[in-house]
Amino acid sequence: MFEIPKITGADVLREILKQATEYPAGSPFTIGIGDSRDLLKLTAKELAENIDNDGFGFNEQLAKEVEFDLQTNASLQSLSKAIGIRLIVDKGNRKSVIPNAGIIRSAGALAHEEETLEETLAILHQIRHG
Repeated sequence: MFEIPKITGADVLREILKQATEYPAGSPFTIGIGDSRDLLKLTAKELAENIDNDGFGFNEQLAKEVEFDLQTNASLQSLSKAIGIRLIVDKGNRKSVIPNAGIIRSAGALAHEEETLEETLAILHQIRHG
């Protein structure tokens, strides 16, 4: 059996940091709503983990503050400050910083549905075409 692919907040943050390497401090970086939702799930453990262990190397106190802001306030402000770029959520932006993210997220969302793929496609066809 194969594993259902998924995108995590850590995946999104890694890609943002990769794409923004040449951005001056405080520069705006626009992300879509899907990416912002993934970032809101980041944990202090993921943020504080050593970079060699696939983490981000935040000090423990900063990691806890960022996690609190993300998960309690649903705000990217502390994360933005910690990484040095202003994350701006554009609700109309359907693109992700990760290529094919929509397909990957859809596969994950559909993985636990009771309908078969054919039934799901029929429902989508009905919604789209009446």
